[in-house]
Amino acid sequence: MKRLFSFLSVIAAMVLMTACDKTLNPETPAQDSSQEFWWHYFRGSVYVGDILSYESEMQEAIKELFPLSTDMARAQVVFVGESEIKAKSPSLLKAIANDAFIVFPHYEGMDEDFAQMGVDLNYASIESDEYYPLLHCYNGYAQGFTYTLWAAGEDSDPEEFESTWSQAEWDAMMEANKALGEVEETELETYVLTYYESCLAAFVEWLEGAVAEQAQTKADFVTNMKGNLEQLGQRCPNSFNFGLNKQIDKGIIFPPDMLAGTGSIDVDIRVYPIFKQSSNGNNAAGDYYIVVSRITPHNKEMWHPAEHKHGWSANRLYGYWFNGMDVVTSLVNTDGSAIRDIDYFERPIPENKNQSRQYSEGKSFNVGGTISGGGGFMGDTGQWSLMPSLTIGGGWSSSTNYELSTIEFTVDSSSPSAVHYNYYTTKNVKMTDYWDNKDKMDANFPKTVRSDFYANTNWAWHVGSAKDYDTQTYMLKTKIDISYAAWHHWRCALEYDSNKKTFSIDVPSFSWFLDAPNRVPWGVIALKNASTYEMAHVTVYDSNGKQADVSTESFSKDQVVKFSLPVGTYSIHFDLIDGTTRQKYGSFVYKDIRVHQGADEKSATVSISTLDADELKS
Repeated sequence: MKRLFSFLSVIAAMVLMTACDKTLNPETPAQDSSQEFWWHYFRGSVYVGDILSYESEMQEAIKELFPLSTDMARAQVVFVGESEIKAKSPSLLKAIANDAFIVFPHYEGMDEDFAQMGVDLNYASIESDEYYPLLHCYNGYAQGFTYTLWAAGEDSDPEEFESTWSQAEWDAMMEANKALGEVEETELETYVLTYYESCLAAFVEWLEGAVAEQAQTKADFVTNMKGNLEQLGQRCPNSFNFGLNKQIDKGIIFPPDMLAGTGSIDVDIRVYPIFKQSSNGNNAAGDYYIVVSRITPHNKEMWHPAEHKHGWSANRLYGYWFNGMDVVTSLVNTDGSAIRDIDYFERPIPENKNQSRQYSEGKSFNVGGTISGGGGFMGDTGQWSLMPSLTIGGGWSSSTNYELSTIEFTVDSSSPSAVHYNYYTTKNVKMTDYWDNKDKMDANFPKTVRSDFYANTNWAWHVGSAKDYDTQTYMLKTKIDISYAAWHHWRCALEYDSNKKTFSIDVPSFSWFLDAPNRVPWGVIALKNASTYEMAHVTVYDSNGKQADVSTESFSKDQVVKFSLPVGTYSIHFDLIDGTTRQKYGSFVYKDIRVHQGADEKSATVSISTLDADELKS
């Protein structure tokens, strides 16, 4: 049964936004009766997955307030359950990479599950019998958005609460919904919110604001010509589990000594695809693929030293320790063949021990010229799917700051399309037994060979054969060969035998099909307000009359608004308004603006003024 419920006085939505420090605690909920608010459906694309862990009424409320469903990889908002998170499905990883807002119920171990996907939740938490976390929302774009929705605890029966909305507040909500056309007038008098709809209403309001802020941040990223390409990466994760249960030694009359261990390898590669337009002339136009690679062998569970008694003799088994690992990462055509005209723009870092400090302090690449980032691909319609991605003089800086382990390594980058690292521990492990001194024995097997370590590097490929409007895509391949070692040592009255064995792990190759960078040539329109009025509601339309971009800001005299757009012909509509009274002076249009590419910001920009626009007659 639906009933009126005030989420302002009972449910406090705890919002943590690094861009805006807004924290509402359950003990001190917001009760600003002068604030206008309303309830409406979330007006964006949503994927609703496993929500069975919620109460049935909550499931109904989610479906009621989030009606526009789509697949996970394309949704703005993604509802998932514990099972989907633990599975680390490719679609969920894609949704995270696409900066979707991930909504999930609170459960034990969720921090660890998200950490395995490279996500630090950083959510709000509180210990209270009166409130408990109902759901969390995570978004990783830029500085990120997190949200925790609190519900009344078991000692606070929702049915006992009464509404504290004033009549004016209720009327404001009803009128707002009526204006939005979401409910009929006959329904306005009788429609009330269920308990969980009330809970979600505050979440919807925050969510739409966060989505809008994210979109504005991305627009600012383009409009301001910021050169940071960190947001344009495509993540390529995978993991592989393995185990060994091998005979290490066999006595003459005693059963063989076996040793067991389990481990895994995590692969976390991020690729930043960039296209440099042909307007840059001979200045290395084409594709750039910046690669940040982190391979993590989890060796801790492999290490199980043991001792076995055989009559008067004892046999000690040491293992398994990390012995060696080959990692080969290559960029090839989707059929596996070699790419024509590929070389290194930046060679692999580090290439030797002397450069390890250079990596740990981060690495910067300056591509320069006019470039486009990720987001362009050919869909079923045969048309490019475009994301605003033009950058002038773009550069990339690694945010990765890992310490390198003491594992030895070599690198071979003689092949222009394949980076080959070899990690090994031969010099770090000693085959000398200290039977009665554990500390000395442990020193023979350094911590790095019997615990996790990170193999980190980055580099950048340049593919000169990629051209404007090219639809060619490529594939990233990684092949890993890893081995572990064990050693046994016999002792009776004297030490009398020892032997080392190595075991190779068969790790299958990993392949990822990369999204092509947007290779459609781009340019810039810079519209200057030459009027004493404020310029507002600036909207760009393409030659077919379809909206191409819009600015939500207003601009005073001599201020300039910039739009990054594919090469083509456009028109711009804008209003001039009184900055004080906000009354509209008139509406104007500037037609037939031809956007072209250029080798730098100046040559790629078409500068126009409000003085040359035509007034639109009503």
